[in-house]
Amino acid sequence: MSLKTDFKDAIPASGAGTLRKYQQISNADGTVSFQDATEYSQVGDKAQASVFNAIGVAVNSKVELSSTQPTDQSAGDVWIKPV
Repeated sequence: MSLKTDFKDAIPASGAGTLRKYQQISNADGTVSFQDATEYSQVGDKAQASVFNAIGVAVNSKVELSSTQPTDQSAGDVWIKPV
């Protein structure tokens, strides 16, 4: 399995730190939706659950949590052992 390694951030045309613009759309049921109306100099990748699930599967196939190695519960550190 090969995971994507060239993700890109979305960069608004006016530069980093620029607020995104949204257009409000009225729906037939009385609700509203918002559509991104920002102009981008670089379109970014969508990071969906399937991407993170694939990363988790790949990592889990390469390492396992070891119950024989020490864990510092107070610091939240967990030792991992390569498989």
